Amino acid sequence: MFGSVLTVGREALSDYRQWSADDMALADYIDENAGSDALFLTSDSHLTPVFALAGRRILCGSGSYVYYHGMDYSAEYNAMRALYETPDEDTLAAWDIGYAVFDSSVYAKFAADESWYAARYDVWYENAACRVYKIK
Repeated sequence: MFGSVLTVGREALSDYRQWSADDMALADYIDENAGSDALFLTSDSHLTPVFALAGRRILCGSGSYVYYHGMDYSAEYNAMRALYETPDEDTLAAWDIGYAVFDSSVYAKFAADESWYAARYDVWYENAACRVYKIK
């Protein structure tokens, strides 16, 4: 009981936010402008606003949710890594990627080659926290 009281007290006093205003703006834009079946290339963070706030499909979610239930997520993870670090048209088409997101969670995890996307695709959405390229 004591631990629960401390947790509630901490939450009542903290000004911690899960998502920034930029994250929420991205989610709103996706809600208004991307089809409900659109597939996004994002990092595998379970906090990505594409999935958590806009409710769109992502190529590879957090493996920690499915790994312990016996689901092999390695193909999706390897495709995500390849599409960020060594992108190519064939892999994008094979996975039917509609949009590629570049934000801090991508750069924290991968040596992402955003210049490859910038040379081939238009920026679909941009704010201070991210850029999204429309693939198809």
